Amino acid sequence: MTIKTLSKAPLIKNLQLILFWALVTTIILPSVLSFTAVSVVFCLATINLFAKNIKTYSKQTYGQWIGLTTFLVIGVLSSELPDKSLKAVYDITRYLFLFYFITPLLKNVTDKELTSSLVGFSIFISYVFLTIVLYTQYTENSLIIRDSQLGYEVWGSHNLLSSGITTFFVLALCLIATKNLSLSQSVIIITPLLYGIVCILSRGNIFSSLFITIFLALYYFKLPYKIFVTLILLMLIAYIYLFFFFPCENDACNLRIYARQYLYESTFVQFYERPIFGYGLSVFKLLSGIKEGTVFVIMPHNLILELLYSVGLVGTIALFSGLALWFYKSGWTFTTIKNIYPLPFPVIAALCLLIYLLTRGLFDLKLVSSQTFGLLAVIFSLLYSRKPDSVANKQ
Repeated sequence: MTIKTLSKAPLIKNLQLILFWALVTTIILPSVLSFTAVSVVFCLATINLFAKNIKTYSKQTYGQWIGLTTFLVIGVLSSELPDKSLKAVYDITRYLFLFYFITPLLKNVTDKELTSSLVGFSIFISYVFLTIVLYTQYTENSLIIRDSQLGYEVWGSHNLLSSGITTFFVLALCLIATKNLSLSQSVIIITPLLYGIVCILSRGNIFSSLFITIFLALYYFKLPYKIFVTLILLMLIAYIYLFFFFPCENDACNLRIYARQYLYESTFVQFYERPIFGYGLSVFKLLSGIKEGTVFVIMPHNLILELLYSVGLVGTIALFSGLALWFYKSGWTFTTIKNIYPLPFPVIAALCLLIYLLTRGLFDLKLVSSQTFGLLAVIFSLLYSRKPDSVANKQ
């Protein structure tokens, strides 16, 4: 290898990492930058790594595709709108296939290289988000932009913008918990992100941020994970009671939850009519006929409910089986995670993004979207980029 080649190597790697974080941005917020354009550029930039590693990762992950393929086939065969569902299958497949491009890149870089690139990109993107929030506040003459009309026209809804901001807030918290962010850098990055989260007031994103902060605090201070498991159980009990059993017809309880209660109940009623295979992927908006006021809802605002509605019990079990196997084959079982400290940054980031996906999925997110399956590809790539055995040996 020549000196010229050596000098090019870090530059290429840095460019690939910048494209990776740009890809993460478009996965969560595809309206700011084109997801398709960024993903194509990223794949072209990492094609050499993909070609060298595709056989290895294909052998390692072929088992989970049995469950995933079953889920996708059910989503089409059970559909009353097969053309629409076929498009959904294409979208889900291209989101998940990013795993085979992202994983070799992340495995090819050190934790220091990965976190350094994230710090630099986070400083940039946090002030891009701040500029968007300030411009919207100025244009609409309002401090709180939760129901911003400009937001709906440009990026789809306030929830999507808040999701983009919250994702990088979560990653910044991961940097702090793993001691990869100085105090001054923390202030520079966290301040504009917190401002955006507060001014948009997306309740699901605020809840997810608090939940992940608790998880990282327990990790940082080496407190028992049983505390977090207990919190999860209490949260689920409260969630189920509040949204499925708590009497609040026509918002008599003044908690602004009746609309969700009505939506969840109506979705369940339709699921009961076709519980085995569901109605098909990506057809909820067109077939359910459920309204919120005078507007037809596009999703049930709960990933599990939309999954059951779309592919029934059989498809849901098939999907969870495939994803569980994907997680298990990474080597990062819950026992392994509990017994290794400190964890590599990619693993901590993967766990936090998984918690974010699961908690946000209780209140929002569309099933067939980059925010769901694209984020899963990123999560699994982060997990597969580090092996538990090599980490344990270093310790």
